[in-house]
Amino acid sequence: MKASARIPHGARVRTWIICIASFLAVAIPARAANPSASVMDIGAPGRGFAKGNGTYVPSDAARQVLALYVTLTSSSNGDEPRDAWAECARVIGADPKNAAEYVHCGLLYAAGGDHDRAIAEYDKAIKLNPDFAAAYDDRGLAYEAKGEHDRAVADYDDAIRLNPMGTQPHNNRGISYKHMGAVDKAIADYDEAIRLDVKNAHAFVNRGIAYSDKGDDDRAIVDFGEAIRLKPDDASAFAGRGRSYRAKHEYDRALSDYNDAIRLAPGNANAFVGRGNVYSEIGEYDRAIADYSQAIRINPDDTLAYRNRGVAYRATDDAARAIADYSEAIRLEPGNSISLRFSLRNRGLIQLFSGDAVKAFADFTRANELDPENAYYALWVEIIGQRLNASSRLSQAALKLDMTEWPAPLVQMFLGQTTPTSVAAAAEILGRKRPILTCEANFFSGEFALREGDKNEAERLFRLSINCPVDFAERYAAIAELKALGANR
Repeated sequence: MKASARIPHGARVRTWIICIASFLAVAIPARAANPSASVMDIGAPGRGFAKGNGTYVPSDAARQVLALYVTLTSSSNGDEPRDAWAECARVIGADPKNAAEYVHCGLLYAAGGDHDRAIAEYDKAIKLNPDFAAAYDDRGLAYEAKGEHDRAVADYDDAIRLNPMGTQPHNNRGISYKHMGAVDKAIADYDEAIRLDVKNAHAFVNRGIAYSDKGDDDRAIVDFGEAIRLKPDDASAFAGRGRSYRAKHEYDRALSDYNDAIRLAPGNANAFVGRGNVYSEIGEYDRAIADYSQAIRINPDDTLAYRNRGVAYRATDDAARAIADYSEAIRLEPGNSISLRFSLRNRGLIQLFSGDAVKAFADFTRANELDPENAYYALWVEIIGQRLNASSRLSQAALKLDMTEWPAPLVQMFLGQTTPTSVAAAAEILGRKRPILTCEANFFSGEFALREGDKNEAERLFRLSINCPVDFAERYAAIAELKALGANR
């Protein structure tokens, strides 16, 4: 939500943060070593003023100010709504030593996206009443909205110290811990929130998201189910469970849950993105494209919808539309996000196999500059650069890579330090726990064979690479290389 000093006259009433990114499409981690899972669910704000994966619960003060906000921004006789900020000044002026009023006005600023002014109001409340637990909790929400997780945790710590039986600070601190990568700490906080209030549906949703992020989708499904039992109209719980069913490849159940999420929240773009992702995975690309297009109509700045629609267009061989969608995603992406680099990679591949190696080289070079520790970007720069007769940069790039871990054997092969046979052996050993490595070994060995002029061996290896997961870049590239070789799939 964009920051603003005030809520414009005539604006619809904003509902409170119940879902902080979610949870109509929640985040599925990309592969740590090779981020080529090009269809991803990435959360976006649901009903509220912060971003992330989790459900925020407003304090009692927030509920009170919501009633004030509804009064100030609604009118039964069609008159212009009254100025909420002026009303705040009036209320505070009438009782300047009432800490609760500063919290109320802080919440109004937060609802308008102005978290700095909200924090200033909470500061005043805490100065007047250092034991005001809700003020710390709400200030923590504002810091979390700004991405200042450490400060948010510190405020939640104080809120818990002052009110050990409060469920909200535990729930909210869990969200901050999750964003900091401390998922086990997050789960511990959600556990405590649930212990203090076994009917806390939001905590069940959040714990379900955390379990899903750890790959424990069975436990996640149980938590989402309990949240649905407690709150049958919680779209985020249905979407979270749909995400977990999708991860388990139980696509009929995933679609059913996303359908319910859309029924309950038809104006949330993320529900359509989530369902589109399921359709894309099962090969129903027309339906996927329709869902992504609806998400874009709802939210024209939805980078995930553009990126994933690009994946679907790519799968239907509509290169021009795919490139257009990736270009729009790149335009909208922040300066150096994982999503930006994925979009550069995907657009680069399409451009390469559409005959524009120069633009492809530019995209992979930019991705490599943004993430010099990603060996896959460095490999593609090498492969495309060789086709353009550019000087090799791989030996220099290797200085910034971890050459003790996969995919180091692939880099060493292109540097002439090992053979495709040794690469295959390494992939077989390591692939006992990560079968995808054999897919990667086959594909990049095929590219190496092509560079060495052995088209028959390249064709053999590219055929094996078709067995890669459907959403892997290597599979798409292998199919394109076979087509370029004039070989039938």
